[in-house]
Amino acid sequence: MANIPVERNAWEALSADGQRAIETALRQAGSLREGDMIEPVEARQLDIGAADTQCETECYSVYEGAIEYCNAIPEPEVRAICFAAGATAYGACLLLCMQMGAP
Repeated sequence: MANIPVERNAWEALSADGQRAIETALRQAGSLREGDMIEPVEARQLDIGAADTQCETECYSVYEGAIEYCNAIPEPEVRAICFAAGATAYGACLLLCMQMGAP
């Protein structure tokens, strides 16, 4: 995939343990792969488009897995950022599908 952007202020407000919990959840779900990183960015940089293809369906399956893992995180503020990172990873996956012209 690629680096997963998350809103900088929210990410930096998390403890190191919270950040690790999100990274672990996304790795377990397959949203964050080896070499990928969570990349804190300004909120205005988070706008990502969508696609209507089989690739989108596969991206959604990975997103559902990320949400399942995020739900297991007990701290509400960490869980919320995990959800946001999962959604952004889903968007990045869709963007990759569009760039590749995947069916």
